[in-house]
Amino acid sequence: MKHLHHRPLKSIHPFVSKHFRYAVVGASADSEKFGNVIFYDLLHAGFIVVPVNPKLSELGGVSAVGRLQDVTPKPDVAVVVVPPSVGLTVIDDAVAAGIKKLWFQPGAESPEVIQRAREKGLEVVADGSCIMVVRRQLGL
Repeated sequence: MKHLHHRPLKSIHPFVSKHFRYAVVGASADSEKFGNVIFYDLLHAGFIVVPVNPKLSELGGVSAVGRLQDVTPKPDVAVVVVPPSVGLTVIDDAVAAGIKKLWFQPGAESPEVIQRAREKGLEVVADGSCIMVVRRQLGL
């Protein structure tokens, strides 16, 4: 169980830093949803994180926004925790917001999502790696 992700840590490391701002797209108030677990994991680990969900006004005392374009200041990384069909819209929102790095959590990725994100010139993690696992492996 030493390696729980698919990419070498050094290729993912540029996506994981406490100096970055994160947006969790698909953040949820439902503690059973990964959008909730990931948001709180990053928040409690000391990361700067904003929940993105048009149905929320706040989460964990942090003001939520409806779309990536509404996050200010602009996040460095968007962590995507929505179905691939919604992820296609998230890619367009990321481009409009000037966000260059997208991390698609397991289940949020698809060949179409990966292809579109790369065609738009975005840096992508979409290989089944979980940001919570990688964060811990990096000791952050």
